[in-house]
Amino acid sequence: RIPFAIFLIMTFYKSISYSLDESAYIDGATTWQIFRKIIAPLSKPIIASSAIVSFRAVWNELMFANIMLQSTDKKTVPVGLMNFQGMTTTNWTLVVASMVIASLPLVIAFLILQKQFARLDCGKCERIEKHETFERTTDSDFQLSLL
Repeated sequence: RIPFAIFLIMTFYKSISYSLDESAYIDGATTWQIFRKIIAPLSKPIIASSAIVSFRAVWNELMFANIMLQSTDKKTVPVGLMNFQGMTTTNWTLVVASMVIASLPLVIAFLILQKQFARLDCGKCERIEKHETFERTTDSDFQLSLL
């Protein structure tokens, strides 16, 4: 869960163009301002995705809860859903209704974080790139080319 979320976020941060940081730094922004005004708004969709994936993994935990927890009042929702199925008969109406109720928290979490997926907060970054682009000539200096 956590390693997968870290992998997603790390891959996303590596894909952000370094020219955004450079142009903001040349415009006089501090490191904190670069993070707060450029990097953090760009990170909202990947953080929302990681939150939903991690929440889903925790919410659907079956094996650990079934093996390790002994008390029936501390067992998780998937373990309770598993107990609805009988050896010879199964009341499918009850099983499906309980599955719908059990999936509501995940659906609510997705609905709350849904706007983060469609939002494009890169308007400020695009304006920076539209006026100036930077090309790395050596490790220490940059060549500015105006569009």
